[in-house]
Amino acid sequence: EKARKLLILSIPKEHKFWNILDSFPSDKDFFWNKADFLSVPKDDFVQTIENLLEKNRPWMAVKLAGHKIEERSIGVEERTISSLLVNVLNLADVHTSNLVSMNDEVLRGYLIVIFRYLQEINTSVDDLAVLEFKFFDFLYPDFYLPKTLERKLSSDPKFFVDLIRLAHYGGDDFHHQSAKFGVKVDKISLILKNLDGFPGKKQDGGLDEDAMNSWVASAREQLSDLEPSNIGDEIIGRFFADRKS
Repeated sequence: EKARKLLILSIPKEHKFWNILDSFPSDKDFFWNKADFLSVPKDDFVQTIENLLEKNRPWMAVKLAGHKIEERSIGVEERTISSLLVNVLNLADVHTSNLVSMNDEVLRGYLIVIFRYLQEINTSVDDLAVLEFKFFDFLYPDFYLPKTLERKLSSDPKFFVDLIRLAHYGGDDFHHQSAKFGVKVDKISLILKNLDGFPGKKQDGGLDEDAMNSWVASAREQLSDLEPSNIGDEIIGRFFADRKS
């Protein structure tokens, strides 16, 4: 049995070889659950990533994607790869508990490669901003600047409010104990203290007062139902006080 498993894991990572396992369901399941995929042919890349996600192995997908991006050998249309990588990272966020160590430098390096690539190919601002938020404490303070998150927070008060609610209240449910969201509270605090820019900041570094006032008024209105009643103003005040620029 041990020899059989070793043989299965040694199968070349190409569909023309792994398709042989279709006639052996248990062996196929073992292969996709246990095999390492650090390199596959370009034509098999999308299918490999999708199969790994189906088996809840997003971190193996992160390693494979990061490696292929470094090689510049993706060979997939940008819209397709953007959507695929967003799915990989969202599932990886759910499965962070599966990591042996959150300090794995190789894995961190692949994450940075993927995030930089997503910036290059003009990934949806909404998708990338949320992912930069989710992985901020994993990437910071390495060589990746979450410019999309910074831009989104400073231009969209609703996004800012949504993150505040998520961090402090668990979304729309305000009845969770705050301790349950301690990690998220720490994360939002880290983000607010370490991003440059501010609402109303012009490209030349000046201030557009109308844009800033509009952002503040909208954020205050959307936070007005929180308890205690002045917590929204306190949160907004801390956000501006922590601006680096």
